[in-house]
Amino acid sequence: MTLINKLMDEDDSRVFSHFERLVARDQGIENYLSNVKVLVGLFSRLEWTNQTPRAKFGHTICELMIRALESTELQSEHFSLIREIFQSFGYDLRSVSTSYEQFYTLYQSKSRLFGSSHLGISSEQRSTSTPSLPTALLAATTLKPARISCPSTINERLKDIREEESERRRIEDERVHREETERRRQRELEEEERRERIRTEEEERLKKEAEEEKKRREEAEKKRVEEERIQKEAAEMKRKAEEEKQRQAAEAKRQEEERRQQLQAYRNANPCTFFTATVYRHQEPNNIYTHEVFRGRIIGLYFARHQCQKSREFTPVLRDFHAQVREDFGVLFISMDDSELEMKRFLEEYHGDWFHLKYGSELGDSLKKKLNITVIPKLMILKPDRTVLKMDGYQDVLNCQNPRQLIDQWKLFTEHVADKMPNRNKVSGDSLVDKTHEVEGTGIDEAVEEKRKLEEEETRLWIEEEEWPKRGAEELKRLKKGQQEYLRTLPCTFLPDTIYRHKDPSSTYNQTVFNGKLIGLYFARHQCQESRDFMRVLRNFHAQAKDDFEILFISSDNNKEEMNMYLKKYHGDWFHLEYGSELGASFKEKLKVETTPKLVILKPNGTVLSPNGCSDVSTHLTPRTVIDYWKSFLGLIVDSPLSPNRSFVTDQRQEFEHFFSLPSKVTK
Repeated sequence: MTLINKLMDEDDSRVFSHFERLVARDQGIENYLSNVKVLVGLFSRLEWTNQTPRAKFGHTICELMIRALESTELQSEHFSLIREIFQSFGYDLRSVSTSYEQFYTLYQSKSRLFGSSHLGISSEQRSTSTPSLPTALLAATTLKPARISCPSTINERLKDIREEESERRRIEDERVHREETERRRQRELEEEERRERIRTEEEERLKKEAEEEKKRREEAEKKRVEEERIQKEAAEMKRKAEEEKQRQAAEAKRQEEERRQQLQAYRNANPCTFFTATVYRHQEPNNIYTHEVFRGRIIGLYFARHQCQKSREFTPVLRDFHAQVREDFGVLFISMDDSELEMKRFLEEYHGDWFHLKYGSELGDSLKKKLNITVIPKLMILKPDRTVLKMDGYQDVLNCQNPRQLIDQWKLFTEHVADKMPNRNKVSGDSLVDKTHEVEGTGIDEAVEEKRKLEEEETRLWIEEEEWPKRGAEELKRLKKGQQEYLRTLPCTFLPDTIYRHKDPSSTYNQTVFNGKLIGLYFARHQCQESRDFMRVLRNFHAQAKDDFEILFISSDNNKEEMNMYLKKYHGDWFHLEYGSELGASFKEKLKVETTPKLVILKPNGTVLSPNGCSDVSTHLTPRTVIDYWKSFLGLIVDSPLSPNRSFVTDQRQEFEHFFSLPSKVTK
């Protein structure tokens, strides 16, 4: 049993091929029944884990019993044994063998035959080596003498049956042999077709692989040639672009240098001579200034008042205009308000960073009276030498699309027209001062002498003008070089936190990435439309100035997901603090960041250079102009680093006030 189970587990085909040989071979009835008994014993004792082997066992048992029933040697003893097996295992055989119906039909036929004959069915008990038989087999032995004396009818009938069965079996064997031969031939044909199909498929596969490999190599070669061409073209374009960039940079630098020289020469050649009164600046109320702040600048006398709606609407327009051309254009505000308190309120709420006369000053009152100011707002445009260029520049500024172009037009008018029409362009006299300001010693002789001195001074300045551009260019070059070297020596010391870069999320950075660069703390949020609009300007600005300027973004978004979306969709290639960083919250609190966007410009050590970086970036024509403007304050502002542990409320105000006072102090 153990051996059979092992064979069944390892290779059941060997067992069943032996069964097929048992069925196919003519062994005689005794051998058939002996094999049946062995197989029945195995059938009842084997462990069936699979129904297929069990069905094959049952099929073999049925086939052998069919051969036994069909045998001409069949006797009642044999039939009794078959009946006992049928009674014991018939149900199991019926459920597993396809030959059961054939066996059962033959068994019923033989049962009727033996039941109707006088021979009966033997019930003799078999030996212990074989299964027990019915008792009727034993009775058959007592009938043997009687059977010999019986008529030969039964024997003859049996002989006929045997002959019929033999002929039927022969025909059946021939049929089986033919079918087997046909099946074998069919299998051979199918095998040949299968082999031919496999061979054809293999040939097609190899051919297809060869074609694909050839195509792949051709495409790879084509791609390599195309990549080489693209790389060469890209290298050539890059070289040309670099050359063009260097050319443009050199040209821009030359033009900038030329413009600065021209500006300085113009200022030296055009001092302010039409008044000597003290002027003030509302953003620095503790400082006082003289007429020298208007040297070399076109001057706008601005008459307005706080209670006038039209004045309140025009003042922000003038403020934006002035911010873009402040180097060439200065505003002197003369209040038309009813009280000094109203004038201060008007200055704080609406006015730009320009100058004004003291409320109720004699010069202001005289100007208002002599010029007959009846309509406000009014903006009178003058040369520094008191020549009137425009009686009212209100409409020019209101409709201006390009402030720089308008200033150039006024300057052009100054050079080519104004000086050639002294009587028509000046206000009813040689100078505005003669009409509006009573000079001490009001006699005509003093005024004439003063005019002669001014003309001599102007002549001297024009004589020195030829030497000025060269000296000015050398001095400017020296100053800019010194600023750059000073900036490069400054390490970043005020950012202890880890910082990140959204275009390289797997890396972290520290404050050393800001060494030697100007730093812009940028506060903004995704839901703010102004922040999104300004982002495009700042992104282009940073791309052109990243060698000298770096940005640290501090999010004001509602959650981290909004910040990540904002970074991915709008931001440039710069750095940011982690969302919710305590350092970022500290900066917001100390810098009093209440609205966005806000851009605060710092030195690498944290000293504030400009709290109005958004305005600086938006109003200047080129990034280089803004960078140079910020650098110009590097050596002028006293270091006062922005530290996470520092109380910033008072210090920030002092820093901002100090920052805003610098240009005028330097001028003075």
